[in-house]
Amino acid sequence: MLGLIIIVENLIALLFFTTSLHKIFNSSKQLRTMNAYHIVPDQFLYPSFICFVLAEITISLTIPVTGITIYHAISISGLLSIYTFAIGYNLLRGHKDISCGCGGVLENERLRWGLVLRNLFMIMVVIAVRKVQFLSKEEVSLVNQIELAFASIIIFLLMYLFKQLHDIKKKLFSVMERLN
Repeated sequence: MLGLIIIVENLIALLFFTTSLHKIFNSSKQLRTMNAYHIVPDQFLYPSFICFVLAEITISLTIPVTGITIYHAISISGLLSIYTFAIGYNLLRGHKDISCGCGGVLENERLRWGLVLRNLFMIMVVIAVRKVQFLSKEEVSLVNQIELAFASIIIFLLMYLFKQLHDIKKKLFSVMERLN
């Protein structure tokens, strides 16, 4: 059971790391997306962007060292709650043609209620992992931790591959519709 917890922790760390890198390397696009949400005033866009990215990087770099602590659970739940509120608020206003701004594997070109459910599910997973980790007193050897880290990377790469295949499928269907 603890091995599964470590894999989930590593996946969460990888998700936050890759999304933060995506946001950094595409900062102008990310700032446009944040602006399109019409929630953060213009003068606070860049500072909030910096805060979100720093929080995501900090989370991603500390989870592999400490596991999910209470601070991680609060931080991740807080970030995902903010993101979920922004998505839900815009969906209620009818603004669906906005990129979610998630970045990386989690990126979506349009807002949809599935993103809200995904974020709520991720919050529940983080809280459950924290609870199980808190109750568990098992120790995992360094060799097992390395094996679990590699397993996490493989699972993450498979997630990325499936995301890319899904995007290709959508583009192919779009091209086929235009030809008809």
